[in-house]
Amino acid sequence: MNRAGLAIGFTIGIGLIGAFATGCSDTGDSSAVDAESDSSSGMDGSLDATGMKDAKEDHEKKDAREDKDAHEDTGDDTGDATEETSDASEETATESGAEAGPDGSEESGSDAHEDTGTDSSSDTGVDSPADSPVDSPADSHADSPADSPADSPADSSPADSSPADSPADVVTTPCEGVGTGVEATGDTATGACPAGQGNTGTLKDSSGHYCCSPLIPCTIAGQAGCVQCGGNLVGPGENGGLCSPTEVQFVAYDIRTGVATVPGPDPDSFPNPPDNSDSCYACLLEGGCLDDTEFGDMGFECEDVTTPFAPFTSGTTTAECEDVITCILGSGVGATSCAFEADSTCYCGTAPVATSCQGNPASGPINGVCDTVIAAGLGFPVTDGTANTANFTNTTLASGRADQIFQCAHSNLCVNCL
Repeated sequence: MNRAGLAIGFTIGIGLIGAFATGCSDTGDSSAVDAESDSSSGMDGSLDATGMKDAKEDHEKKDAREDKDAHEDTGDDTGDATEETSDASEETATESGAEAGPDGSEESGSDAHEDTGTDSSSDTGVDSPADSPVDSPADSHADSPADSPADSPADSSPADSSPADSPADVVTTPCEGVGTGVEATGDTATGACPAGQGNTGTLKDSSGHYCCSPLIPCTIAGQAGCVQCGGNLVGPGENGGLCSPTEVQFVAYDIRTGVATVPGPDPDSFPNPPDNSDSCYACLLEGGCLDDTEFGDMGFECEDVTTPFAPFTSGTTTAECEDVITCILGSGVGATSCAFEADSTCYCGTAPVATSCQGNPASGPINGVCDTVIAAGLGFPVTDGTANTANFTNTTLASGRADQIFQCAHSNLCVNCL
């Protein structure tokens, strides 16, 4: 402790002793004690001021030179202490991040703020995970499957494209899936086709190849690659060989049985008498069993129900007539046909037509393959053998008209119809 410090401490001690002595002498007066006590504790009383003044004067008189030296030493020491305190404050502010110095001066706060900013974590870009692109998973493009086009199936080039997408690999067979799947000879509109097939001259595949089609009866004007009804090629009212719905069924039967195999007129040996070389249609034509323009035959087919012809009676229809023809022709070929021996067998079945197929109800059993169809076209119950056999060839009834055609085939030995 320096001299100035000793002097100040001595002066304060004398003041306190004087105050205590005064307080003791006035113990009887509590208000005086309180007042003096308040004055002592606040160090604003006159006694304190007097003591401090006397102490100072004594000190100055006793050693003026030492007081001067002490004053100089105190200033030096105070400056040193201030500088040391400031340095300590700056170091504390630097380490702790505080902004105020030990005496609240602006200089200390400024230094602390500047020094603190140096170590602030918010400015440390090197150690910040958010600013580190090397370690950040969000910024790591090398490891991201979504950004890796080499491994992404969606971004893979179509090296393994389907053969359907590679025209060079598609093998196309002419007429595949078109018509009969066979290309016409010479790939022309008039090229020949195998037996049972025809070249319409218009049927082509997507590549333009002319294709064969199943052989069918001619029903449309100008139609090619079809089988004609020869009885309508000549004579008054000829139509170029087109077939009526009734005639279509017999021509189609010739195609199905392999008698008609190429486009053109249904095979016919005319003008020779009917024989086994004729087609079913040609035999019926020559036997006068169907309509034609060549001989002028009319009124023998299912469609002949308008003027000058009379409609079917008993409410029977053209459709029922056609149904009977379809059923009989569909029952078989040759010996397997229900009409091979007699067309009545198609109704009676195993029941003899002259005995058990008669009666109402017939004892039968009536079990012909076309019994219900024939009975419907005649307008009688299937069990009424008497009525059905009696009207079997009545051409005013639908089934009678159809049955008559087959009866005519028997009479003319049209074996290819039976």
